[in-house]
Amino acid sequence: GRVRLLVPRLAAMTVLARIGAPLVWLLDVSGDAILYMLGYKAESEKKVTDEEIRTLIAEAESAGVIEPGERAMISGVMRLGDRPVRAMMTTRTDVDMIDLTASPAEIRAAIRNSRHSRLPAHEGDADAIAGVVQAKDLLNAYLSGREPDARDFLIEAPVVPDTVDALSLVDVIKSSPAHMALVHDEYGQFEGVVT
Repeated sequence: GRVRLLVPRLAAMTVLARIGAPLVWLLDVSGDAILYMLGYKAESEKKVTDEEIRTLIAEAESAGVIEPGERAMISGVMRLGDRPVRAMMTTRTDVDMIDLTASPAEIRAAIRNSRHSRLPAHEGDADAIAGVVQAKDLLNAYLSGREPDARDFLIEAPVVPDTVDALSLVDVIKSSPAHMALVHDEYGQFEGVVT
């Protein structure tokens, strides 16, 4: 008896929906037109927010579709686009550098005392970075018994402003032969490096 009662109600609702459809369409179109004239543009309904993606990833993890480590990696990549390069760089005070005007013994000592394989090199003024020197290249020259000029081993490194986002920086570093970017502020002063 309950199913028989629902069928007439559903039929009545279907008829009412069909009768009201033109009125609903007219109200929808006129509302959009008024908003357009006021300067509001309709946003796509297919737009997905960061929060929705994070929720989907959390649900996929709880369902066992992705591992917790994979979730952490995906979240890290999503955060990367929001981080400025300044938050990721090694600051100037912590960067091991080579002064190209120093004596060969001082340059050897700088390489020996550094734990890094690539060192920014400057000509006396630490704001004027001439390029990057790979310690291995100089070490090979020293081991062969030569006294190399470090300038012969300079590799050009891209200069990026400290306001660029980290995701954009990834492509810059990948295309650089030094695999390092030099970070400068808006006044052109050297602030640090990102590898």
